[in-house]
Amino acid sequence: MKTITKLTAVVLAVLCLLTACSKPKEWTIQGSFDVPDTIQYGDTFFLRPPLDGISVYLLDMNGDIIDTAKVENEMFTMTGIAEEPQMRYLACEYCIGTVVVEAGTINVIMSDNFEATGTPNNDGISRLEGRLAELQEEGRTQMLSQGMQDTPVSAQSDSVQQLMYAIYFDLMSKIAATIDSTAEAHPEDMIGVYAWSIKIGSVENEALLDTMLTQASDYVRNSELMQARRAYLENQEKYQDIDPEEFGLDPGEEGTEAAMDEDGMPGPPPGDDEDMPGPPPGDEGDMPGRYHFDEDGRPLPIR
Repeated sequence: MKTITKLTAVVLAVLCLLTACSKPKEWTIQGSFDVPDTIQYGDTFFLRPPLDGISVYLLDMNGDIIDTAKVENEMFTMTGIAEEPQMRYLACEYCIGTVVVEAGTINVIMSDNFEATGTPNNDGISRLEGRLAELQEEGRTQMLSQGMQDTPVSAQSDSVQQLMYAIYFDLMSKIAATIDSTAEAHPEDMIGVYAWSIKIGSVENEALLDTMLTQASDYVRNSELMQARRAYLENQEKYQDIDPEEFGLDPGEEGTEAAMDEDGMPGPPPGDDEDMPGPPPGDEGDMPGRYHFDEDGRPLPIR
């Protein structure tokens, strides 16, 4: 009888383990907003339209849409399943930020100071961002204490300029050390991937990126974010060597540079823009704009 009881306990334990392992890793994003009531265009301020009814987009690292949610009562919700933590972008017409979709409830505040918390990776990234913000504020406070932000650097005395540069380089050293220590402490999770994304933010060619990533773990090197960054740099380098004659321009013509848009991508050949096809018909209010990449290789919505 005792043997049967022990056997039953073992079977139940195994079944519990199997059930736990097979349980879907569900995630939920609960989003709210912290955006100003007015929007400034040049010197003019406008009242912000209501948030209700706008769309929030969940994007992969290439800027492709994965999911969409409508805002109701200035809040939105997304749900999904992720077998492993995945880094994504959340974007709307007012802001964009990075979020890790992973098991649990993720609390997101859409604002200029985008914040995602509630799960291990998101909390870790939030702590890193918080520390970097603290360091920047410390540097700003030091500058203000010396009255340095009231006058351009070039107008300062030599001694004050030297002090300003000393404060600046000390700040940059502390920021770099914080990012490096975070990357080293998290070689196998999205916190480390995020730290590395800051480290390589100013890299402008694929060769340098690959050189820097030799110091990273396989997990970081093979992450979707790093692959997207590599693809972005590859495309940038490809279009740098483009032949302007293919776009109807003389290589020596002053308008040659006009054939490239702000991302270094070729624009349409010169001619009557009215002859160029417009966007496909549909509900343009629900369609996101084309996503460009910012200087850190992250997609930005263009309306």
